[in-house]
Amino acid sequence: MPDAMTLQRRIVVPAGHGRAFEVKRGEILRLTQQAGPQVIDFNAWNRENPREMFWAGRTRIIEGAHPTAGARLWSVEPWMRPMFTILVDTADRAPSRRGSRFHDLWYPRCNRRYHQEFFGESDRRSCHRNLTEAIAEFGLGEEYVHDTFNVFMRTGLDPETQTFFAEAADSRPTDYMDLRAEMDCLVALSACPGHTAPTINDVIAEVYRTSP
Repeated sequence: MPDAMTLQRRIVVPAGHGRAFEVKRGEILRLTQQAGPQVIDFNAWNRENPREMFWAGRTRIIEGAHPTAGARLWSVEPWMRPMFTILVDTADRAPSRRGSRFHDLWYPRCNRRYHQEFFGESDRRSCHRNLTEAIAEFGLGEEYVHDTFNVFMRTGLDPETQTFFAEAADSRPTDYMDLRAEMDCLVALSACPGHTAPTINDVIAEVYRTSP
């Protein structure tokens, strides 16, 4: 870790909504919770070329389904290079009795049709909507929203049925993840309002400049 970190920006992502902001190469993005456990759906793009965006599937293959400190978040082809490196993960604790772990790369973002089809809800907000609204400020359309890195989400794979499952996150309000930007990025976050989150709380994103 760097010897010194100077806070540059503090972004509050309201409960059940989304925000987008820039993170420059070398800056550290800290993701934390304000009031308790909260799943954070994360999207990222190369700030200069948003066609280069985070690739959840390839990151999952390279870094594992539940990335933690030392793992990198990779971009899509034809670039396929690290966008962020996870430096610190204070929620990296033992798996649950059922085998779930923190920080998911299996589950896609929740969306309107999913809420309608499986829960009969037509007016519930979703991470897809939150991310779409957030990036509109930066001139990007809905087609740029992609599969997410789900920070603080607990998921596992049932060994008998081979089906995925999610459990309530039990991260503490003081838990955080630090990610170092490996290029100038646009980041969008959603404080997930979906059914996998037992509560819906604000999310805090802090961007730090570092010195050696």
